[in-house]
Amino acid sequence: MVIGPSAVGLHLALLLSKIFWVLGTLVSLFTVVTIPYLLFVNHQIKSAEAQASWLIPVVPTIVAAATGLNLIPYWPGAGLKFALTALDLSMFGMTFFLFLMVSGLFYARLVFEHRLTGGLAPSVWIEIGPIGMSMATFATLPLATHTIFAPYTQALHALGLVFAIAMWGVGIWWIAIASLYSVLHVADKSSRIPYSLGWWSYVFPLGSFTNGTYALYHLTGQPFFQIASLIQFIVLCGFFVVVFARTLHGVWNGTLLRWRKAHSPVYTAERAAL
Repeated sequence: MVIGPSAVGLHLALLLSKIFWVLGTLVSLFTVVTIPYLLFVNHQIKSAEAQASWLIPVVPTIVAAATGLNLIPYWPGAGLKFALTALDLSMFGMTFFLFLMVSGLFYARLVFEHRLTGGLAPSVWIEIGPIGMSMATFATLPLATHTIFAPYTQALHALGLVFAIAMWGVGIWWIAIASLYSVLHVADKSSRIPYSLGWWSYVFPLGSFTNGTYALYHLTGQPFFQIASLIQFIVLCGFFVVVFARTLHGVWNGTLLRWRKAHSPVYTAERAAL
């Protein structure tokens, strides 16, 4: 709803936004249930193998929640608006508490197990994604639902402000840890960080956090968060250019298209039996 109305008109932009949101919500609800269930019943994984990438299938519901709240004012009828707000908050709850559990497992691995290899170093940045969407959800909630929860507008504003700023602090901590982890491997000549599609972990989570910071500025109107979101956006653009260029190069020379042993079902079955 930022570029769409100018590009295709308000009516079509709204229609497309609602269609894509509904489709995205259905897919996110499918992945947040199916992937963890398969992880529970079909895989034999050791605690030392916990990864931040386990967040990827559970994050879409919080993305759907954050984007869905932006559309609340554009749905007809108070009843439908309330139902969709309840759905958005429910999806936030699904991801947020799964995020806490997965983060606990990943934190335990970082503390008690051997250091992550250079190839896994970018995955530390994935932790930032759900944090950014949590900020966006609660920063948007009081602004998008003031007509639905009119008696609680001030309380929701205070809740959104405190929660989003607190999560912003958690996000800054994870950015610092993830940055230091990457610098550690870049400085270690015996390790390095070989290029893979995992490098997109430098882009999407930071984009999520930048979105959350901007939502916080939109809630507070404070220049501090406006400047912070601008700085994050500039860094995000730099990361995107580098990773996109490396991805194009990998596709062009075929390194990203090669079949690897880890892709084989036989290899996966053998590994699970160990």
